[in-house]
Amino acid sequence: MQKINDDLQVKINLFGCNLANQRKNMKYSQQEIAEMTGTTQNILSKYERGLTSPRLEYLFKLEEIGFDIKNMLITGDNQCMAYTLNHQEKMLIDLFRNTDQALQLQAIGLLATGNSIQNKLEVKRQDGDLNQNSAVIAEKQIIITKKQ
Repeated sequence: MQKINDDLQVKINLFGCNLANQRKNMKYSQQEIAEMTGTTQNILSKYERGLTSPRLEYLFKLEEIGFDIKNMLITGDNQCMAYTLNHQEKMLIDLFRNTDQALQLQAIGLLATGNSIQNKLEVKRQDGDLNQNSAVIAEKQIIITKKQ
């Protein structure tokens, strides 16, 4: 069930990104679109940020203004695909940002090699310093160096 919810959220995020891009390409402000569709700027902002999804009637109103609803719902903008994350991807980024540098380097090494979590990941220290500058995977000797 979580997979379905994640996929649905990705589609809602994509729709929002496509809506924002089309609105900007058409040179409309959020306020102008809100007035033309009988909603508020706040609600439109929530649609564009993927916080909520519009009702079918709203899509018809957008189409009347000139929005390409089929494109927004089915094909979309490739630019939006690159910036739309599902729940797991967002969680991974959040966890990564909220951990120390040594663990970040270990995670990068683990993901880069495709090794399972059971494979031991060693962190190499330079001159006994506790600041990690590189991670070494013992089995494959893959080195990931942090830019300084």
